[in-house]
Amino acid sequence: MKLTNADKNKISQLARNISTHSKGGHGKCLEDFLAKKFSFPKYEQYKEGMDFPKEIVEQGKNVPSEWVMDWEVKFYNIKTNCIVLGELENKIKHIKKGFALVIGFYDGDPSNIVDIKFIKMQASSKLLKDCELWKGLRKFVHDRTNPLEKTREVVKDLNKKAVSPFRVLNISSRPRFSQSLNRMLGEARQVSLSLNVKNLALL
Repeated sequence: MKLTNADKNKISQLARNISTHSKGGHGKCLEDFLAKKFSFPKYEQYKEGMDFPKEIVEQGKNVPSEWVMDWEVKFYNIKTNCIVLGELENKIKHIKKGFALVIGFYDGDPSNIVDIKFIKMQASSKLLKDCELWKGLRKFVHDRTNPLEKTREVVKDLNKKAVSPFRVLNISSRPRFSQSLNRMLGEARQVSLSLNVKNLALL
């Protein structure tokens, strides 16, 4: 997406006005910019939904017809290597449906945006096969009869063998004490889907 100086100034102002501790962090400033840029109506965002569902995007103004679909918005430092797309099962569901991944890149500080890329996430036959493999992997990780270290080894091994721009992240955690909650937290099993930035051109 070609950004004008006016666009960059708007995003910069939005970034300065948003606290990193606010819901959505600095990524919210990119969502706000896109909502204003394309005149999207306000709506209640659901936890597992897209940032901008298709029914919201199609009500916007000057949205190219090829991008009238669900939008998932990410905002990252341009020097980052990995873009975390979110919880694996949820992302598989949306990949099968198809959506636009909108990534904003900033240089050093969120107020210094340099580019916004629109990428179509569509389910090819190869990707659908990967999705089935990932679903089995997620089931393995969530099965608590499998030791946590073993699940990490299996995920690491699959990523090494995978011929795909995507990678699976095993972000499970051991029982731990939470300083903020002042109590022990139990073992958590969670798997996310990620995308290596250098592989964006493969999509």
